[in-house]
Amino acid sequence: MSSAPIGGRAHGLGEGEEARAPYALLSDVIASLYAYAADPENWEDLLRFTELVDRKEESLPKDLLAEISRHLEEAARLAEERMAQSEASGAQPPPAAFLALDGRGRLLTFNEAMAAQLRPLTGALEEGATLSWNAREDRSAFEEAFAALKDGAGARLVRLNIHAPGTLPVFGFLLDGARLPQTGLPLSAALSQEAAVVFLMPARALSFDEEVLSASLLGLSPAEARLVGELTRGLALKEAARALGISPNTARNQLANVFEKFGLNRQGDLIRHVAELMVLGAHLSGVRQSPPESDARLYVELPDGRRLAYREYGAREGKPVLNLVPAITGSFLPRRKAEALQRSNIRLIRVERPGTGGSTFDPDMTIQSFAKDLRVFMDRLGLERALLYGSASAAPFVLAAASELGERVERAGLAAPRIDVHLEKDYRNNPALSFYGSLIRNGWLRRGALQLLRQKLSRKILSGMMQRFFQSAPADAARLKADPALAEELLDALYDSLSLQVEGVIRESELASGGYQLDPTQIRCPLHVWLGGEDTQVPLEEAREGIARFSPASLRVFEGEGHLISAARLAEILDELVHASSKAG
Repeated sequence: MSSAPIGGRAHGLGEGEEARAPYALLSDVIASLYAYAADPENWEDLLRFTELVDRKEESLPKDLLAEISRHLEEAARLAEERMAQSEASGAQPPPAAFLALDGRGRLLTFNEAMAAQLRPLTGALEEGATLSWNAREDRSAFEEAFAALKDGAGARLVRLNIHAPGTLPVFGFLLDGARLPQTGLPLSAALSQEAAVVFLMPARALSFDEEVLSASLLGLSPAEARLVGELTRGLALKEAARALGISPNTARNQLANVFEKFGLNRQGDLIRHVAELMVLGAHLSGVRQSPPESDARLYVELPDGRRLAYREYGAREGKPVLNLVPAITGSFLPRRKAEALQRSNIRLIRVERPGTGGSTFDPDMTIQSFAKDLRVFMDRLGLERALLYGSASAAPFVLAAASELGERVERAGLAAPRIDVHLEKDYRNNPALSFYGSLIRNGWLRRGALQLLRQKLSRKILSGMMQRFFQSAPADAARLKADPALAEELLDALYDSLSLQVEGVIRESELASGGYQLDPTQIRCPLHVWLGGEDTQVPLEEAREGIARFSPASLRVFEGEGHLISAARLAEILDELVHASSKAG
């Protein structure tokens, strides 16, 4: 069996880095193996890989070569099996909605799937007639793509239904009929017409009512709802994937997510439960369930069209505190902590940075650019002044925002702050810092590892990671053992953010690798800091060294406690920040 890498050059490998090809190959192995493997229990292998990478020397050690060889063989075997399965299934027409137009834009033919897709946007379709769009935006988008195609452009992606607030857009491909590949679609007669143009859209498997029912009552995403709909009709998973126009691997991932949501692990059990729920749900389809107000993400639109997502907790008319959260956890806050804020008359506004949770990714984000975003955010919310608070990896963003916003920040607070990243230190005995440091040191590894984490995301994986990460932190391990609810809340926060995107974590790892440019002289508001005396993630001496140049107004050390003070003592820390003196010490 060949041991050739799958997937080509690793992400992040530049032309000047060819000398690092063996390690780029290792990145390919990680991405390929976990993209194909169905078993999500191999997270430990990825942690071991990152540890091996950090031990690299001028020459590759034999144990690393053995690891590369073993996983290349496994990835190749899995890829070969799936290729054979794909070929054995035979070529089937794609589940497409289609229509064909002549060179003047008149309708030649269409199928019922396309009529159903376009009916809300165009009205009835009629052969020989020009498409009549209900909205100017849709007509412009389609006509622009049609004109570009006639001028010789290649296939064009058309986005429709962009004008209706609260609805999802739909997409299709417009392409020259003479260049249409063999698809098996009944279009041959239409394509004999001179200058025929074809428009293709994915065929929707579920009706609108069924999809709303699945999504709202069963807690599924639209994609998951479509897959479940096909399975409840008796299709096997590979047949359902083919009917929906997705890869078997994508279908497996979606099914794994559905299993996780239902707490099941057998397809037969899932189908039985869903069928029973759909019968009952048919009587409840008029009842729309929405998340509690405190859990719903809100959005502020920025001048360039990006959005910042945030959640509000506590007292609506209370003291406003802008809370910048670690990228990996997002803005989720458990109910028991939200209730404590209500009693303390605190209005906590937890802001997700670009690429985190629901906020639009900005590939050029810096700590300074986000500080400018935050100025617009405050303007949109009508906040003239506020307190600023953050923990762990959010600390540099808090400091940059305090510098940018000036007098608009009354006080700033940091808990367990990670201000500096010491790349030269050996964190081999600390799994959390070893993994975090590997991502920062090895740019080619970031995207594959973090996308992999999101692809295979489940509470079981996150729970295993968390236990591994805190095994070398006695104070935090003891905290989690004493407060099992805290462990569940941390899992909720991780899942809430990572299930949406990991681009922000990737970007912030890039920023950390270059070091943060912070000018202490520009921070004029009082700065209050809380540290854990036994914090192994941000060791006390490193934390003291990092904040020393900022002359904090107050510093409190929780003796005998670890990194989790930011979660376990949130209400206490915020109460101290709100009631601290406004004068710098």
